Amino acid sequence: MTVRVEDPVVDLADSRARGLVNPTGQHPLMALVPGRADVLLDVLPVSFDRWLRVKPGTLPQDLDPWVARTGIEHAEAAAWARAAGKRLPTVAELRAAWGTGRYPWGEQADPALGVAAPLRYGEVPEVALLPPNKHGFFDLGCAIWQWTDDGQLLGGEPGLVAGGPVAAPCGLRCAQEL
Repeated sequence: MTVRVEDPVVDLADSRARGLVNPTGQHPLMALVPGRADVLLDVLPVSFDRWLRVKPGTLPQDLDPWVARTGIEHAEAAAWARAAGKRLPTVAELRAAWGTGRYPWGEQADPALGVAAPLRYGEVPEVALLPPNKHGFFDLGCAIWQWTDDGQLLGGEPGLVAGGPVAAPCGLRCAQEL
């Protein structure tokens, strides 16, 4: 049987579902968390555009709406996720999405694949400017630290949880059970 991109994968335990965006046909811009057939994770961090669709407000002047929404506290990120009908991911879910390499794309720093150093001039890039990792997730790594459900920030190298001040912007992506 041939699976077309527009066809949902019926058996999510099937290896063809890994890294496939919207595998169920009902969850746009979400992919399965590796190792889980029951949890989806946003493939992109929440942008200002997505943020303002759930929480109406004003886009800051001279800001691209496709820039990741950053500068938020944990409680605000969790409230936004609930309002969107989702939740913040666990540390384990974000680690699984990252993969086992030093960077989300592998062992070596590669500017063509992701930001592996602090951002210049405090700039936050638009979401999805670089290719996704092998699991289908964009923008994991040093550019944007991600809030988790328990109030921790995950970023940097795999498994690195912020214990003190974070130099990179704090943003979010959401998870959802099937």
